[in-house]
Amino acid sequence: MCCTQFRYFIFLSLVAATIGSSEVVSTTQTPTINTEKRLRSLELQVTLLEEKLTTCPKNDLEPLHFLTTFPRDCRVYQEKGAQLNGLYRILPDPSQDSFLVFCDMHTRGGGWTYLMNRYDGSQNFDMGWNEYQEGFGNLNGEFWLGLEKMHRLTESTQVSELLVELVDWDDNKVYALYNYFKIGGRNDGYRLKVVGYSGTAGDSLVGHDGQKFSTIDKDQDNHNTTHCAVAHHGGWWYNNCYSSKLTGKYLKATGANYHGIHWNSFRPSSTYSLKQVRMMIRGRELWS
Repeated sequence: MCCTQFRYFIFLSLVAATIGSSEVVSTTQTPTINTEKRLRSLELQVTLLEEKLTTCPKNDLEPLHFLTTFPRDCRVYQEKGAQLNGLYRILPDPSQDSFLVFCDMHTRGGGWTYLMNRYDGSQNFDMGWNEYQEGFGNLNGEFWLGLEKMHRLTESTQVSELLVELVDWDDNKVYALYNYFKIGGRNDGYRLKVVGYSGTAGDSLVGHDGQKFSTIDKDQDNHNTTHCAVAHHGGWWYNNCYSSKLTGKYLKATGANYHGIHWNSFRPSSTYSLKQVRMMIRGRELWS
């Protein structure tokens, strides 16, 4: 088969992979295992086709380079015309693998990439270091995206802003918006950097700025006697110990006794656990 025909095969395969990767899946559907398998199969087919093109003249392959990547984040998808909430495949760092994320194209201008989502207690967040590093849960339901992916996302753009949305059991809704958010790398303990608060929830992250991430099996908090992640049942950027903690046990309103989901400037009682919480980021340029 000639090089031109192979080029068409690659083009069609990449289109299929891109459609599959940016396919919008309802939040009521089952987990995305089948979607991931299909995408990996498509990507393997593309790789095999590209290997066959090594005998083609170089100038015959140059037009293909722009097809072999995915957008950096949800904001770039939105700029390319995406309008629906759902699962999209992104590539923050071209030297590493792409991965699926949930994109919100509607909230506060859209283009948001979810970092975590909690609303029904279906996912346990009292997890270890490896789970928090790699991510866990169902992207169409409750999940934690993963510290390594958060790091890659915030490294891929000049500035990332963070949006935290909170709902209590009376359905009061508030938000906290930060104009600068960054997660350090593995060797720095996935250190949190967050500044520039505005919103209606109050700033309950300010006390966690500069802290490393702690889990039940990796204590990096500043408390002299308490292992905060063990005491409070969830990984977080604990200081001594917290003014916010969105990874605690999912509990109905009162009776949390420091174990629940807390944002102290919104609902200051240590016994009150929130109903719904989600964190999302959006890349922007320094001048935007």
